[in-house]
Amino acid sequence: MVALRPEKADQPPGEAAVPAAAGAGGCDVPGMPDPPCGAMVPRCPPYDSAAPVEGFLTGYQTMDTIAALNFGIVIVMNIRALG
Repeated sequence: MVALRPEKADQPPGEAAVPAAAGAGGCDVPGMPDPPCGAMVPRCPPYDSAAPVEGFLTGYQTMDTIAALNFGIVIVMNIRALG
């Protein structure tokens, strides 16, 4: 409700909801300093060099695939609507 009407964040319901939402986001923080389980695994190709670039390209391909599926659905819906 606060996201739909941000101007009401300072009114009584928002005064309780905003701090509660902010506090809920930090619930996992105490568990973060734990060390990983077991030994560290060496990096595997293609992430052993230029990992940020590979991650960006992989993510871009995923978004491109989702967009292509969505575009295909729109085309099919329009063809069905035309008869």
